[in-house]
Amino acid sequence: MPNAGEQTYAEAIAQVLAESAARGSVRAASEIADRTEGRAKVRVDVNANIHDWRELARLHGVTEEEVIAEARQLLNESSLISVDSPSN
Repeated sequence: MPNAGEQTYAEAIAQVLAESAARGSVRAASEIADRTEGRAKVRVDVNANIHDWRELARLHGVTEEEVIAEARQLLNESSLISVDSPSN
């Protein structure tokens, strides 16, 4: 630690950053701005269009029963799960 009456490490670092920013260092200026003003918010656009699978099936000319049968077949073929057809 510095001796009493001298700059702290934080003060010394701040001074070096400020001098570097004054000499044109964009990185130093950015670091100072981030610490004093907070980081800039990042805008995120989210497309939340959620479609019902029944609507999509109709749009593609597929019946609900065909979709369910295909899903069962895919699940059974995956060997992850076995899905029986319901008894009617």
